[in-house]
Amino acid sequence: MLIKQKIAVTLTALSLMSMVAIAPTAMAIPINENPDILVDNNYVDAGSIVTFDVDSVRAKCAVTTTLGSRKVVDKAVATESTDDAATIGEIVDATIRAPRVAGVYVVKSIVSKSCASDSGYRSSDDIFVGQPLYIGADDIDGDGSWDYDSASASNFATRIYGDVVDYDEYFDGDGEFIDLGTVKLQFYKGNKLIASTTTDSDGYFSVVLPSKSFKTSGEHDITVKLSGNRDYYMEMDSDVNVFTVDVQDPAVL
Repeated sequence: MLIKQKIAVTLTALSLMSMVAIAPTAMAIPINENPDILVDNNYVDAGSIVTFDVDSVRAKCAVTTTLGSRKVVDKAVATESTDDAATIGEIVDATIRAPRVAGVYVVKSIVSKSCASDSGYRSSDDIFVGQPLYIGADDIDGDGSWDYDSASASNFATRIYGDVVDYDEYFDGDGEFIDLGTVKLQFYKGNKLIASTTTDSDGYFSVVLPSKSFKTSGEHDITVKLSGNRDYYMEMDSDVNVFTVDVQDPAVL
């Protein structure tokens, strides 16, 4: 009788040891190192509401989502579409407001410190606020994207001229020009703003880069940007908005 009791106690102890060893290991495994944020519409108007979901987050974990200067916190709820509904969660139809200035932004979600095993795991998605503009009309009328010439025979002043177009809305269905409205362009040499101008309603612009911006003749990189506005942005791409201007010495013009 004593032997049977000893065996029974031993088995019980082994069973308890097995349970203790398995449980912490299972709970320590993260759901996903990169929870997946899914934005309903990546192309939005400035100041509009952006709706998003976050998948593969441990249930009851708080997730902080940021877009520009705005921040929202949502808590994941258990899903019903998985056998592990007690631990796997999701955030559905959460909202955050888009920035009020057009541009390309990143919406980011990060699991909060309150969810120790998954704390710090994050995901992101791009958001495009407003409509993109491009310098040049190569694909529209073949006139070339931009051009420049000397604005003076006595100094290094240089005139830049060309077109700014919105390829999605430049023509209507009848092939007529759409009035884009005026946009302000800014011209930088390095980090210094050296000139600005406003396009006409068809997107044409002309501006003189002052001679004081060029100490010597030769090639100079000029970066073109749009002034902050709600409607349009220019993607920062060296093939689109950075140009090399060869400034000629007035003595040899």
